[in-house]
Amino acid sequence: TPYREQRALQFQKLYQQLIVAAGTRPWQMLKEVAKRAAVINYEHRGTGDGFTWICKESNIPDSSKHRDEFQQAVERFIDSQVLVPGKWKPIRPWELRGNTIRARHLRRMQETLELYNEAI
Repeated sequence: TPYREQRALQFQKLYQQLIVAAGTRPWQMLKEVAKRAAVINYEHRGTGDGFTWICKESNIPDSSKHRDEFQQAVERFIDSQVLVPGKWKPIRPWELRGNTIRARHLRRMQETLELYNEAI
């Protein structure tokens, strides 16, 4: 609607003013803000429902060796959910490759999170 368009333009103008006021180099400041926003708004960010479904759909292995790898996958997934700029450790594509227990569980966790992340 025209009203929403006007509000969006007003927001953009005020945001630009905020960026300029925050530092002497607006483009550098905007890059930093975008970088931080990419961490905080990570596409595989977990929600309560997403985590609930991950737990429900996890098949915990029987053997102790496989349980150790499963535990490593869970811990790695948890590390990827610490969405603090400077401390964030996203799961890298190479960690999802292969047929190891860890890779399979990481893939399954991310797929489940994507599927149920927005469910309420």
